[in-house]
Amino acid sequence: MAKCKRCGKFGLFMSVNKIGLCPRCQNEYNVYIAREAEIFGDSSKIVTETDNLSTRLSRCDLALQKLFMMKNFGNEDYDLFWEITKSSRIDEMIDLYAGMADDLREMYSGIESLIFDLIRERGSVPKKLIVDTIQNAQQEAGRDLPFDVDKSVVSILKDLEFDQKLRKEKIKNRYEYFLNDAAAG
Repeated sequence: MAKCKRCGKFGLFMSVNKIGLCPRCQNEYNVYIAREAEIFGDSSKIVTETDNLSTRLSRCDLALQKLFMMKNFGNEDYDLFWEITKSSRIDEMIDLYAGMADDLREMYSGIESLIFDLIRERGSVPKKLIVDTIQNAQQEAGRDLPFDVDKSVVSILKDLEFDQKLRKEKIKNRYEYFLNDAAAG
């Protein structure tokens, strides 16, 4: 006699699929979770492959959101992620991605702080000075960063411009970044 691992229905003529779902729960999975699981897989791949800190952080956050959706689809005894992968438990993956997101957010914040400090110290800075400062600090620390500094700084500068914390002005033949009045204080 088959029993659905999610809803608990059972019976002589009940059938379940390879992840333990009855037809009704499988239909709900197809409608609400299948695409979310696919997005998680894509995001997870991007998190490990991209060399842009902003992209890595946003995809890590998205993967974490999709993990919570998968967790909420299950129940106390039914771990959908385990049933799909047979390699990891959902709570382990949530902890992994939450820790990764915290680390990436700390790196992102550190770069933002460095940009603000450089601009406050000098009045304005070109992107190259920011990149060189980060790369020099990286070499002094003797550690590799899990992202490309140049690409990541470009993304962070764009984010700060979008948030109106910085403005970019062309001075002679290069662009310099300045603090906006709201961010200067």
